[in-house]
Amino acid sequence: MLRTIDILARAKELTGKKFKCTRSLIDRNLVGKVVEIELFGNGQELYYGLKINNHKVPDLTGFEEWEEVQEPVSFMEAVNSGKLIKYERWNIYNSLNEVIDILDAKSEEMQRKMINGKWYIKGDELK
Repeated sequence: MLRTIDILARAKELTGKKFKCTRSLIDRNLVGKVVEIELFGNGQELYYGLKINNHKVPDLTGFEEWEEVQEPVSFMEAVNSGKLIKYERWNIYNSLNEVIDILDAKSEEMQRKMINGKWYIKGDELK
């Protein structure tokens, strides 16, 4: 869970990621909405803010709570990440060795479906 102030403080490194609001003290309509980080300008100054559908989100308190929205990646991108990875139908993240063991136990057709399916990368580095 990240608060708005945390996201904006790390905006440069988090640019390109999406976040879903899980809690808002003031704007209850914001809960469930997905935002992206955007670099805005007001004349001479540039600053980071959050946008929904190309519109800046107004009146944020800084204490809204967000969770990162995971975007699916290809199988190769997932395994080359060096991080824990998850197939779209798994509930847990696995290491590459565990994924290989799981794929070995599947039929060729199921392996093909899995390899062409949606994969997700967890932020945790493998040790």
